[in-house]
Amino acid sequence: MAETKTTTPRTNKGKSKSTSKANSTASKKAKAEKTVKVVEQEPSFELSAKYLKDRFLDHIAENKRRPSSIHMFMKYLGLPNKEFYNFYSSLSRLENDIWKDILTKTLKRLDADPSYAEFVAQEKLLAFYFTLMEELTPLRSYVIFASGPFGTYTVASSHLDAFRELFLDYATGVIEIGIQTEEVYERPYITSKYNLGLWTQMLFVLNFWVKDESTDMQKTDEAIEKVVDLSFDLMGKTPLDTLMDFGQFVIKNRFL
Repeated sequence: MAETKTTTPRTNKGKSKSTSKANSTASKKAKAEKTVKVVEQEPSFELSAKYLKDRFLDHIAENKRRPSSIHMFMKYLGLPNKEFYNFYSSLSRLENDIWKDILTKTLKRLDADPSYAEFVAQEKLLAFYFTLMEELTPLRSYVIFASGPFGTYTVASSHLDAFRELFLDYATGVIEIGIQTEEVYERPYITSKYNLGLWTQMLFVLNFWVKDESTDMQKTDEAIEKVVDLSFDLMGKTPLDTLMDFGQFVIKNRFL
């Protein structure tokens, strides 16, 4: 009987191993492609002036001081210095812009109020101060910090430069309305300086608000009402103005 030769069938062991490896590689590649696609779908970060201003305020809140330089500020943000100069030339300009934004928002709110357009000059100034205080409230910690070690804003507070220019323009408009409504009396050489007087008043209100610890800033509200009343009493026609008018009339007509 012929010996039967048993042949052991070849397994696909090598082939299976190769296929498994290939599948694993393909799987990793697919995951990598998927990861890349996810990253590509993420919105890119866009640096903006608003972002810089917000982070400047964050830095002060966290460190209780201003950044010592643009380099240190951008290091805090983890961004290259050159990106800063696309928006501002200095940290002082950035801080001025923060204050300008506060006043711009205040004026926009007033302009959007239909009743504000009907107000006389004194009412407009009152509404302005009350609205400004509301805009300052969310930034109270910063405003107190920026007032310096003595808690006082002065004409030398350089970070208010842009705020001051915008305020003077606004104050000039209020005074012109006051002249039309006869709330403000025109005086030679003095009328053009009324807006500077209101700037001094603005600093008084700001400093009072910084130090006010009353509930809902009620004392600041009272101070605003009293100082605005006083300013219009001073800018309005007084008995002295009447006397001067009479004297000029007499001299011009030579009745005496």
